[in-house]
Amino acid sequence: MTMHRFTHLTPSSLDEALDCLKERGEKARIIAGGSELLVHLKQKTVTPEFVINLKELDELSGIDSSDNQIIIGPLTTLSALTQSDAIRGHFPILAQAAGKVASVQIRNVATLGGNICLNTRCWYYNQSAQWRKSIPKCYKMGGDQCLVIKKSDKCNAVFLADTVPALMALDARLKIVRKWGKRIIPMDEFYGDSGHPPNLLAPGELLAQIHIPRTPANSFTAF
Repeated sequence: MTMHRFTHLTPSSLDEALDCLKERGEKARIIAGGSELLVHLKQKTVTPEFVINLKELDELSGIDSSDNQIIIGPLTTLSALTQSDAIRGHFPILAQAAGKVASVQIRNVATLGGNICLNTRCWYYNQSAQWRKSIPKCYKMGGDQCLVIKKSDKCNAVFLADTVPALMALDARLKIVRKWGKRIIPMDEFYGDSGHPPNLLAPGELLAQIHIPRTPANSFTAF
């Protein structure tokens, strides 16, 4: 499968990335590890004019500890989470969940931010552009119906990110930034009740940090 033409941008700082997002808005898509977006580009389920690559933004990667919380950068790979002593020691549920995603090769490039912002999908949506020509357009593709549940008034594509229920159980919060602003919200407020859109991240916004409060000494978690 071939991809349509787009302009590839590689900002060198978070501020430059936010400028790119502000200027391009809904015409742009973010790429980090690329394990999901590249599939959608090939299937032409998304056809952005611009792809903004965050690979140069070291400030969005890494795991930092303090007395009351651990802060994880969204570009931290899932493999890094499974290997981190801090994550395995304080949040084994997150290390275990990250270790259940796909294969080792994918976990080596897939990021925590990408998993949190994963697109929803269903059997009708997750197909090639040629295949989708044979079926009506659904809500997720700009149509007026759901092909999963007939006569439904919303998209019922499902969300399949393993790390998200673990992060919700840990009361994680997300720091979301945009040009000239930021907000911090609980994980369970990041998603709506429909498969489209997959989350409440607005055009021009970027996930910048994941905050996880330390759990009590006598607590136990597992995935």
